[in-house]
Amino acid sequence: MSARTLPEATFARTVLGSGPGLTHGAGASSSIDNTCGPILEGLAAHHTVVGID
Repeated sequence: MSARTLPEATFARTVLGSGPGLTHGAGASSSIDNTCGPILEGLAAHHTVVGID
């Protein structure tokens, strides 16, 4: 089998704040804004929040 280069994956992501990291993976039909919108600013006050849609 020969090696081949695969295309790089692309996806929507949100990065907020700074500090220790928190990662959130939204469900198939949602986004970080829809599932965590009301608490994002509070989390980002002390952490780097990365949301992958």
